[in-house]
Amino acid sequence: MFDIEEAVDWLLRLPMNRKTEPIFLEEGYGRVAAEEIKADIMVPSFDRSAFDGYALHSEDTEGADKEHPKVFPVLGVIQAGDRIRYELPQGKAFRIMTGAPIPQGTDLVVKHEDTEFDENSVKIFRSYKAGNIMFAGEDVSEGMVLLREGDRLNPAQIGLLTGQGHDMIRAYKKPMISFLSTGNEVRDLSEPLDFGQIYNSSYYMLRGFLMKAGTRVRDFGIAGDETGDLSYRLEYMLSESDMVITTGGVSAGDYDLVPDAVRSIGGEILFSRVSFKPGGAMLAAVKDGKLILGLSGNPLAAAVGLIEVGMPYIRKLCGETDGIARKFEVILKEGFHKGSPRRRFILGKSEFSRGQIYFHPVQHQRNSTVSSLYGCDMIGEIQGGTGPLQAGESIYAHFLP
Repeated sequence: MFDIEEAVDWLLRLPMNRKTEPIFLEEGYGRVAAEEIKADIMVPSFDRSAFDGYALHSEDTEGADKEHPKVFPVLGVIQAGDRIRYELPQGKAFRIMTGAPIPQGTDLVVKHEDTEFDENSVKIFRSYKAGNIMFAGEDVSEGMVLLREGDRLNPAQIGLLTGQGHDMIRAYKKPMISFLSTGNEVRDLSEPLDFGQIYNSSYYMLRGFLMKAGTRVRDFGIAGDETGDLSYRLEYMLSESDMVITTGGVSAGDYDLVPDAVRSIGGEILFSRVSFKPGGAMLAAVKDGKLILGLSGNPLAAAVGLIEVGMPYIRKLCGETDGIARKFEVILKEGFHKGSPRRRFILGKSEFSRGQIYFHPVQHQRNSTVSSLYGCDMIGEIQGGTGPLQAGESIYAHFLP
């Protein structure tokens, strides 16, 4: 039986055959970069005004006050987009718009609302130091790293890259994950339910996590509890995808046949149980350099197993440099009254108050429930060998992916 860290480390050390492709940045949100990009040009590429107002020499404003304002002749108007580099003589002013190029030698823009003005002159009522100018390179300096390989593109990066004139980048292709549900009791949504049967909610829930991580998902339906059928489907799925995920059939019962099916097609089982709950009854195997991840047939257990063990590998398969969720300390808002002989994961809702993150645990969590996930945004971790916990005690947690 592996610890989670051992299981995750084992998966992350597996070789991956990732492919890349060019993508348009307008469709790039959430994609993973396959290249590093540095700035070729400064942004802004010229000194520009931060406000609508008047461009002046700051030294010309010395001595101005309400009783003795200074009046400057206005030589003209400089608008955003003007391509003329103006020069401002001492004792004069230009009316200037936000984003317009600063006249050569000017070190001050006074906001128009702080002045009195007419078409030909502007009146200043106090002394000013240099300011209200955005200098060339203040936003982006030449050579600044805008994107690193393995970054998942966010709106700010897309803005920075398009600000350099880029419209495309090279990204990792979204990996294809084939999904197979197992169990004689599981039914597709198109079928009516008989007594003792359930709809395949696990697939649709887990598919959401997988797509949010940046993968493509192909459903291979539901296999019955028969080794030959499982073996045939697994082999075909491996030929059509970058990774295979199954649900159900990984425990130690008479009809838990996924391990036998994996062995029958020549797969190498890496581990078949991980020391945590819910979801520790899971399998990882490799065939033809591709991972087969077998999750619990219980929805909540399958979700926790996917998130805690499978997701770091999946994020790396997508191209991310570091796919391990960041954990941080939280305070229990209510107690959790079960003991935890083994490491336990609990679902909860976050609350931020007075600089601290509080964790509201869901009190009735069962391996087979989907409703436990409803409204939750965090997973808390309780170390093995821990007794019941009281409100105010701390645990580590991370946000749901």
